[in-house]
Amino acid sequence: MLTELRSCVCVSLVMQDLSKAFKFFSLASEQGWVDGQLQLGIMYYSMLMLSALIMVIIITHLLVLLRLLLLLLLLLLIAMKTLC
Repeated sequence: MLTELRSCVCVSLVMQDLSKAFKFFSLASEQGWVDGQLQLGIMYYSMLMLSALIMVIIITHLLVLLRLLLLLLLLLLIAMKTLC
């Protein structure tokens, strides 16, 4: 329980830090600071890659779920055939 609480607190702090970093890099980019623009670009790219990875994981899980549902349907059809 304590480990889970620590993990939640760490994730919360990281998200706050990322939010602050994004805000400051955005402000720096608007003022023409090249390194701020670079860091902002890296953050956008990282978020894009993370989003793509999450989509792949979701699609993979949906395909597994679809296979399980098809297997269940097949087993139900076999059970109905043996009962008749």
